[in-house]
Amino acid sequence: MKPVFFLCFLSLIILDAHSQKKSAINGKVLGSDLRGKAILTYIIGNDKIADSVAIINNKFYFKAQIGESVLATIKIISFEDSSERRLSGISKIFFWDPGKTDVIVTGSPLTVVINGGQGQRDFLQFENQLKKFNEINNQKALVSQRNKYKSEGRQDSLEIVKTKLVKLDSLRRKDFYLSFFQSHLSSSISLFVLEQYAGPLFDNKDAFELFDLLPVKIRKSIAGVSFKDRITIDRNTSIGAIAPEFVQSDTSKIPVALSQFRGKYVLIDFWASWCGPCRAENPNLVRAFEKYKSKGLTILGVSLDQSGQYEAWKEAIRHDNLNWTQVSDLKFWNNEVAMKYGIKAIPQNFLLDPSGRIIAKNIFGEELNKVLASIFE
Repeated sequence: MKPVFFLCFLSLIILDAHSQKKSAINGKVLGSDLRGKAILTYIIGNDKIADSVAIINNKFYFKAQIGESVLATIKIISFEDSSERRLSGISKIFFWDPGKTDVIVTGSPLTVVINGGQGQRDFLQFENQLKKFNEINNQKALVSQRNKYKSEGRQDSLEIVKTKLVKLDSLRRKDFYLSFFQSHLSSSISLFVLEQYAGPLFDNKDAFELFDLLPVKIRKSIAGVSFKDRITIDRNTSIGAIAPEFVQSDTSKIPVALSQFRGKYVLIDFWASWCGPCRAENPNLVRAFEKYKSKGLTILGVSLDQSGQYEAWKEAIRHDNLNWTQVSDLKFWNNEVAMKYGIKAIPQNFLLDPSGRIIAKNIFGEELNKVLASIFE
């Protein structure tokens, strides 16, 4: 079963940054005095931009040069007293359109309402319809059951609920994301919706053809070009393709090449010490490695740890008993191997045959065990 709901994600990015225009966010707090600050994050090109301002006299203000709509997050934090101990906070995702955007904060509890341009209006429609879809299909109840069974260690019941959630995700993509995309092709959020449909593992291949339905302006935007690059990467790493060669340094800072493992079955495992779902899968990998290493299986771990986490990476390897080769350039989501393989969420993996050809991808838990058993037993 693919871990649709149990991945560590790279945040989705922007729609365009050409022809930049002056844009502003005007924030206002209604109903009560609020001591705190507002934090704004958004991405233009390859640059993640963060800004923060104090809330003074119940007002705050941001300005920037942006082109087309960008996916952004605003976080409002209220302070308990002059020591700036945090009392409460709330985050809100929105589309920041060129021009003026109004942010209205009320509390307590804190709530945020964002009024912007057409991109934000389309995004609000998307959010409302998605909420209704999830309510109709009892997503909240299923997630509650999943968490309950997980805490109680009821593995059989947990697997049943996970299967239901995976089926719901498939239904959501087909019956909601696809429908919304087709009815909003010219919207500045259309590529965002297509990315939801394609999924972090890019396993809805008709997304390639759907991309060609978008207006030229969106296809040629920065995110449009990035999405097209993902299509190329996905084809280069599809089942049946020879896995792209790479060289990266191990924990002793010695360069390791993928081609060194030719002649063996290789599971390339993308993970990180900070990724909970990855760490949860590691015991299964350890068992598989110990069972089949004498029959020709090896694992090559590629970590998306970041600068400053070298010791944490090594400690996770030691703690989880990962007794196979591990490499990383400590560049987080910009890990060069991860970028070459189109990794936008972890854990992910690729199983190669002795010739270096990809024969399976993103197989976990019992599915991984079955695939390996079919090869080695």
